Amino acid sequence: MTGFSVLWAGQVLSAVGTRMTNFALGIWVWQQTHRASDLALLTLVAYGATVLCSPLAGSVVDRLQRRWTLIISDLGSAMSTVAALALFLRGTPSLWQLLVVNALTGGFLAFQLPAYAAAITAMTAKDQYTRANGMLSLARSLPAIFAPALGIAGCAPQQALHVGDSPEEDVEAALAAGIPVLLIDRDGDGDGSEGVPRISSLEQIEDHLRA
Repeated sequence: MTGFSVLWAGQVLSAVGTRMTNFALGIWVWQQTHRASDLALLTLVAYGATVLCSPLAGSVVDRLQRRWTLIISDLGSAMSTVAALALFLRGTPSLWQLLVVNALTGGFLAFQLPAYAAAITAMTAKDQYTRANGMLSLARSLPAIFAPALGIAGCAPQQALHVGDSPEEDVEAALAAGIPVLLIDRDGDGDGSEGVPRISSLEQIEDHLRA
């Protein structure tokens, strides 16, 4: 299960980074053009590419080794992000160039999740299938939850702080996305989240940030 957990954490970070890029590009386009149609088109291309490529992705995953499918899709997403960086370093990119970048990142993301799901049977024991499937569902949800917040804040995951009171819903999900956690432990009963900073009320957040 250790190997699968490492793979899971890497895929979560990759997916969050991809969706952060998509979201941040949309905000930048809005700031430049102030046209809702451009923003909608950029978002549509990113998610539309994932939807359109998903049927093909399942077929490809069945035919190729899962390891190579994951490697190629992750490299493709990384190269798309590097291409976006190069466009901005060269000047102001045009809308069509950003549409291509979003389409590529969305398309590569469609191949990551099926390959990752198929790896469950190869990397986990049968008695761990339920837990692994739960982690897979979490990996699909985290990008939609954290990527927009991190993208609009303009910060990396490690520069953010997630504050919550649920060890299962707040601590595990945020740490999987690479976000530091501050747990609200109002009762002081110590719920088993070892190594996670704790406060007893929201009023202590400012003191924690200053420390």
